[in-house]
Amino acid sequence: MSMFNWSVSKSLNASGSNDKEEEGLVSNKFWLYWAVTIPLTLLVIIVWRVWWLYQERVNNKAVNEAMEKVGDELS
Repeated sequence: MSMFNWSVSKSLNASGSNDKEEEGLVSNKFWLYWAVTIPLTLLVIIVWRVWWLYQERVNNKAVNEAMEKVGDELS
């Protein structure tokens, strides 16, 4: 999607008024960029956080099991 119109042209006549209506530099569909970007960013952050908590639990469980095993061997 082209969000910017880099070929904006202004056609001025001798009196200095525009012959054509001036086109904007930013596309009128620029809102679509934000409508897609913000939800995807939030989704990635949420998925990352869920994965982080899962990995933390797995790691804590492994450490606790290792500590119990070492404690049993020392007893």
